[in-house]
Amino acid sequence: NIAANGDRELCMAAVAHDWRALQYASEEMQGDRELCMAAVGQDGDALEFVSQEMKGDRELCMTVVKTNYRALEWASEEMKGDRELCMAAVAQSWRALEWVSEEMKGDRELCTAAVAQDWRAFQYASEEMKGDHELCMAAVAQSWRALEWVSEKMKGDRKLCTAAVAQDWRAFQYASE
Repeated sequence: NIAANGDRELCMAAVAHDWRALQYASEEMQGDRELCMAAVGQDGDALEFVSQEMKGDRELCMTVVKTNYRALEWASEEMKGDRELCMAAVAQSWRALEWVSEEMKGDRELCTAAVAQDWRAFQYASEEMKGDHELCMAAVAQSWRALEWVSEKMKGDRKLCTAAVAQDWRAFQYASE
């Protein structure tokens, strides 16, 4: 019923029961701050169903990514470029690096924080970061497999390749001349 999905009281009751009800609310209700906060308070994935305006609401996004890094996927591009928000998401999980803006994928501190948790974060770093010797060494120190993701120039770095090959001979396939 078109009228029901715009009824604030009914929407609040439905979302209070289950955040997924937000996807059936009217556009107006998906932009209702209180309703959105109630939904994302249950599960950060509810950010997928809030209005574009709410996806750019810093307070809402910050609340969500502090407990659910995956919600960053649904945040606005502006929020994906917000350094503090991205740091909060990466503090939750290295996997958040996948959804930050291209600019943030080039942020050394952010990439270092993500790679410190798990070398696999390195694959989401910018090309510039994949050429950063210190970051490459940090990733390879955790796993020789990170050598696959380093820049071509770094694949020719003797120290880096030696560190990788010392872990497993298969790293040799990623080393360049």
